[in-house]
Amino acid sequence: MKRFFAALFAALLAALLLTPSAGAASAQFAVPGGYNENDYLKLVSFFEACDQNGTKNGQKLNPAYSPHDPETWCVPASSEADEP
Repeated sequence: MKRFFAALFAALLAALLLTPSAGAASAQFAVPGGYNENDYLKLVSFFEACDQNGTKNGQKLNPAYSPHDPETWCVPASSEADEP
């Protein structure tokens, strides 16, 4: 029984390791130099996700959001709340 579970675990682990982490995003977006490919594609995937109204997460954060420009992946300086 232990061998069965060990083999099942090994098969599942192999399947996870062979599955691309961000397959759809990697086909659409080139990763700029200096960025970790895995991290970049996961962020693009999050920012490109839409809510029920079709608004992308990136557009909610920054109206000038572009998936190809990481500089637009933050809140614009004019929108940030002043710290006390």
